[in-house]
Amino acid sequence: MRRFVVTSLVSRNHEKRTTFLIAPLPGQVTALPFNPVAADYSRTLDRLILISGNPTTLHVYDPAPQKDSTVSLVQPPLSLSLSPDGLHGRLVTMH
Repeated sequence: MRRFVVTSLVSRNHEKRTTFLIAPLPGQVTALPFNPVAADYSRTLDRLILISGNPTTLHVYDPAPQKDSTVSLVQPPLSLSLSPDGLHGRLVTMH
């Protein structure tokens, strides 16, 4: 099983803009092309599951090959939770 570190960085001038980085251990640090609202790890899939608000998207991300499978969401997501087996998830969206 791989291990991951998810880190957020805030710019020096304290803007609200945040950059998220994902690093398999040991390995390279990869900047994501989107800003996640929430993230969780599925041990069963061995993938990171993330949601982003702009664009409103569900991401199933494999850091090793840097492959991002996406599903467009109709409403902006607020939170994400995975079942203990990592095969089912629940999204809370804005109405």
